[in-house]
Amino acid sequence: MIPRHGAIAALQKFLSKHADNRRIHGMTIDTITRLARLVLDTNCFVYNNKYYQQIRGGAM
Repeated sequence: MIPRHGAIAALQKFLSKHADNRRIHGMTIDTITRLARLVLDTNCFVYNNKYYQQIRGGAM
């Protein structure tokens, strides 16, 4: 399991390496990082008619 902060740091490093003028397809690295945090922070699922929020790891 990759910790959230480790995943974000790895994403930022990858994007910085492959970005042109700190942009990927017109989006800034900051925007992509914010979107990744949004996905990681709002990951929910339903099991047995109960809602759960995933607080460790990432979606599979």
